[in-house]
Amino acid sequence: MTQNWLVTVKGNLVCAIEQAAADVGSAAGGTPLEVASALATNFAHHGCIDGAYAFADREGAKVFAKLCLKFGSALIERRLEIIEKLPHSFDRYAADEQPLQSPT
Repeated sequence: MTQNWLVTVKGNLVCAIEQAAADVGSAAGGTPLEVASALATNFAHHGCIDGAYAFADREGAKVFAKLCLKFGSALIERRLEIIEKLPHSFDRYAADEQPLQSPT
């Protein structure tokens, strides 16, 4: 019997990698490019990558978890770049829902 694995993401951070219930299908997976594209699409639609993602094996879940964390790291780096470039006389900074886009 094949054991599925579940990766839980909350607040754009991986919170758990664990064995899933037997009735959970492998709803995610694919090549690193496919997984990264799915994360970007989820972020574009929901402003985050939160969710529970099922995988057919432990290694697929681990690879996915690492991609999630790298994606989150890139978001943080982009916001840091934006804040570092703020002029000394800035009046306000507010993070937008799409931090990969330039602020208006």
